[in-house]
Amino acid sequence: MSKEKSDSTNQFILSATLLHGSGTRDIAVESNTRLVVAEANTGSVRVWEKKDPEGWSRVGMTKGDERLHHGLCMVVAKLEAKGYPSNIFASGGGDKKAILFTSDGTRIAELPGHTNAVHSFSVTSSGLILTGSWDGKAREWPSTHGAKPYVYPDHKNSAVVLGLSTGEVVTAGGEGDVRVYRNHVLVKANKKAHGHVVRKVVEHPLGFATCANDGAVKVWSNEGDCLVSFVAYGLETKFVYGLCVIPSSNELVTCDDGSQVKIWTPDGKPVQTIPHPSVVRAVQ
Repeated sequence: MSKEKSDSTNQFILSATLLHGSGTRDIAVESNTRLVVAEANTGSVRVWEKKDPEGWSRVGMTKGDERLHHGLCMVVAKLEAKGYPSNIFASGGGDKKAILFTSDGTRIAELPGHTNAVHSFSVTSSGLILTGSWDGKAREWPSTHGAKPYVYPDHKNSAVVLGLSTGEVVTAGGEGDVRVYRNHVLVKANKKAHGHVVRKVVEHPLGFATCANDGAVKVWSNEGDCLVSFVAYGLETKFVYGLCVIPSSNELVTCDDGSQVKIWTPDGKPVQTIPHPSVVRAVQ
């Protein structure tokens, strides 16, 4: 999508449609002209490149197989991590694997140990990779390859994780709890911060933001204090699957099981609704 002025109001309009043979689960942005997409059912990642004036074209991986996982490919993320080459990507799958690779297909490493699907990635302020899984664990991986990771206290059924630029690490889980750590020490635990599974944690200028299957979006300080809370669903949807922040305006973007992408003001007022033909799993 691209954002252009319409009737004196900034609105997103459709600029391209990239066709896949299977449902997509996540997307990572390498640059303004290059995307990496997680294809859910095939266990693959696909690379797209914008080649003006032809538009977007799929680019084959020249140094590896696009199919990185057996079963579902749950997540893909761009990382800048200590001890690894710059500009790498990470993918997680239903096969319990966390794989690091470059967009040409070169495999860099695999992070073993999760006992269920890997569905969350981030990096600490010091450059250490973070992973979250349906096994309820968030892990922090040393820059020394092969060293044992630090495992944060368990969540129930699921854990998503975020490293903040201010140094904290946020974990959130299937029970709805949101926890903030600093140097592995718990700063604050918000029990039942959400009424259902927390789906996503993203950095926000005020700290961080969360969304969940209870349909709520919340903005928190980096100390774990709730600053903004609003309900992001209507009659047609309850689960908010994805969340991101627009840096230029601090507006929030959500996607949900009602096949919609919605834009919100920083304090949670609706700005725009963009319908899609099916469930939307991720926004960036």
